[in-house]
Amino acid sequence: MLPLKQTWQAILEHNGHDSTLHDYDLVRQWYESFNTQDTPLFLSLWEGDFCVAIYPMLVERKAGSVILKNLWVDTFSIAFPLVRKEYRDVFMERFMTALDHGNVPWDALKLSAVPTYMCHELNLAPDAFTRLGHQNMVIADTTWCIDLRQPFEEYLKTQLSMHSRRSYRNRRNKLERENARFVIYKGREALPHWETLLHIEDNGWKAEQGSSILRTPPIKGYCDVLVRTLAEQDKLYFCFLELQGKAIAGSFSYYENGVLNGLKGGYLREYKGYSPFHILTLSMVEHFREYEPRAALFNIFPNTYGYKDKFSHGRESFLTFTVAGKSLKSRLLMGLYKLKMRHLSRRQG
Repeated sequence: MLPLKQTWQAILEHNGHDSTLHDYDLVRQWYESFNTQDTPLFLSLWEGDFCVAIYPMLVERKAGSVILKNLWVDTFSIAFPLVRKEYRDVFMERFMTALDHGNVPWDALKLSAVPTYMCHELNLAPDAFTRLGHQNMVIADTTWCIDLRQPFEEYLKTQLSMHSRRSYRNRRNKLERENARFVIYKGREALPHWETLLHIEDNGWKAEQGSSILRTPPIKGYCDVLVRTLAEQDKLYFCFLELQGKAIAGSFSYYENGVLNGLKGGYLREYKGYSPFHILTLSMVEHFREYEPRAALFNIFPNTYGYKDKFSHGRESFLTFTVAGKSLKSRLLMGLYKLKMRHLSRRQG
């Protein structure tokens, strides 16, 4: 792994460490935490003797087919390759050309969790694959986002219903009368509060279903490395709602390239009557730009859980690109996949 690490670090340093998700140790931890059955694969793109990109992927073998996949698991996905910044505009075309003429056998390429607000980074669009002669299909899942550039009072009026606004103000006033406060910790300052956040997140239905960070060892292992890495790069944010000095709701987020990504959070069930996590979320919307004036979006990811759509607009998506190889087998597989997805879509509709 040492030659790969040296090449990886050279690209990362050239780019100014512009994405935490491309930290070498974090990518290695992703494989250790989440990959249980597929074969790791690092696809590299070269200009002569000069490496310009590395794409960490997985090889899935299914029913005699070979599927290349990026690293996807819920909110902890590494969707993009590591590419020298001056090659990003041409990467996808060169990457697909290299796949077509390379020595890696494949029948399908599946790129998951690609945010629409970042597709421009690599000119990633269906027509890019179509121009190169590849059948493809794109599935869009709404990722709930809040526009942080909008003044908070305007946001309340345009995004929240009258009932939700009234409920929010009543609960916030009640909390203020009882000495509640919103607290935010950034970077290394946040690290001592990791255990508090884990305790809050391990509560209610997450604890009962065993889906909290503490009760899911693979996620806990990955998050420990992610938290340390984000703290070192001053991108980590822990936000809490405290009531009489006790944290009753918490959120684990990171800020990068204009986007606040809300990864995990929760509240103590015994304080449910205060709607603490809703109040915490709206407090983050109100105050986050005081810490990051260039923040544009607050991404709280797909799956509404019954509340995200109330606070967020649905203008952004996480895209899944499925691309067929050029062989007859690949094209037949793509045809069957499209039929399957249309059938599922009709059933859900």
